[in-house]
Amino acid sequence: MLTKDGYALTLHRIPQYNTSTTAGSSACGIYSRRPVVFLLAGIYASSDAWLLNGRENSLPYLLWRQGYDIWLGNNRGNIYTRRNVWYNATEREFWNFSWHEMSIYDMPAMVDYIMQCTGEAKMHFVGISQGGTVFLVLNSMLPQYNGVFKTAHLLAPVAYVSNTKGGLAKIFGPILGTRNYVAKVLEGMEMVSTNKFVKKFLSSLCFENERPMVCVSRLWPAVGYDT
Repeated sequence: MLTKDGYALTLHRIPQYNTSTTAGSSACGIYSRRPVVFLLAGIYASSDAWLLNGRENSLPYLLWRQGYDIWLGNNRGNIYTRRNVWYNATEREFWNFSWHEMSIYDMPAMVDYIMQCTGEAKMHFVGISQGGTVFLVLNSMLPQYNGVFKTAHLLAPVAYVSNTKGGLAKIFGPILGTRNYVAKVLEGMEMVSTNKFVKKFLSSLCFENERPMVCVSRLWPAVGYDT
């Protein structure tokens, strides 16, 4: 679906199928009408982050087996949503956004589409980190959406960063969180590219035969010194 400012978003779905001719039918297919759960991942992540623990242990599959209609969202700029009707992903204008635009443009577009597609007027929401931030901003800036959600489950939500303990966040937070020269230079850039060099660097952070805590400790300067 398209947002009001031209970004083409991708939603992934794990529906409850029903081959009966009396099942609910819409432009999205013929499926059983079941309670909807909408999941949104965190910063730099996409919908497939929810599935990394495999079919037996990933939250979407666990909920699906309990009879829920599962929708996995993607915000602008991640690997599934790199198209805009006016700008290419190689242009600075494409990247000139933040979680604010994700909240007032992306979230309404996805929520409205899910409701239209399923015929359900309310849904459950689960968000990780920035996914929780986007949810909080949506319901603050567009309060009419408060009535859409039956429940909200925010995992490691970020509302304020003043109490963060991560060293890098303490250094760069004040710089990136205010209008200054550095922020101006970076506002039209993709902060973490998905090119092969970045992937190689990330894959080198953890080695096959080392203890998990050794790998985790390399993240501490960025995320805080806490297991």
